[in-house]
Amino acid sequence: MADSHLKINKNTNEHNDFILWYKVPMRLKEVKGILNANGGMNISRGCTHGCIYCDSRSRCYHIEHDFEDVEIKSNAPELLEDALKRKRKKAWSRRDR
Repeated sequence: MADSHLKINKNTNEHNDFILWYKVPMRLKEVKGILNANGGMNISRGCTHGCIYCDSRSRCYHIEHDFEDVEIKSNAPELLEDALKRKRKKAWSRRDR
């Protein structure tokens, strides 16, 4: 999929019209799952900070692109909704016993 840019709007002050825009290089990718075995979730892979000590840069995570190019899981909202539906427990009352 073609690279694009994500604009993140950060208001610096509610009483000020000044808005900062950051451009982050990103790739969109559809994935099969959103929650890991421990129930953790990450909607992106990669990072633009460039910290040399970062464990996430390890080859063991099988990131197929430059780590600085952030990969956004484009179907994350749908996957999360589906995963949460499957994890919900049915409520019960004293009458159900």
